[in-house]
Amino acid sequence: MFHRRQSDQISLAVEAHGRWRLEFRRAVMGADLGKPAAEIADDHACAFGTWLHGPEVDAATRETPAWRVIARLHQAFHQSAGAVAKLVEQGDLVEAEALLAGDYLARSNRLLAGLRKWRAELAFGAG
Repeated sequence: MFHRRQSDQISLAVEAHGRWRLEFRRAVMGADLGKPAAEIADDHACAFGTWLHGPEVDAATRETPAWRVIARLHQAFHQSAGAVAKLVEQGDLVEAEALLAGDYLARSNRLLAGLRKWRAELAFGAG
């Protein structure tokens, strides 16, 4: 069933975005992010973004308010993640940590809340 696959993809996205929080924490302590800031800023480059904007998501789903909200929140999250990554690349770890604790965390939390809401709607057939 398509809703089940959607729900699975959303669950994977929740897990992946949680892992990115840890990766950024490590990066502001001097670890390498493993990807350039430009790639991190691209909301189509991650696995969830590839799925969200890819052919598996049909046109009808893309017209739903839930999909539009998630696409917007996901893009905003990646903009903030890219900004943190750029600061890390520039060696400005103090500013990166401040952005991580501020804008990045707020956008990440909004995205995660949106993903959980969408997953719940799919579980109840409202998706």
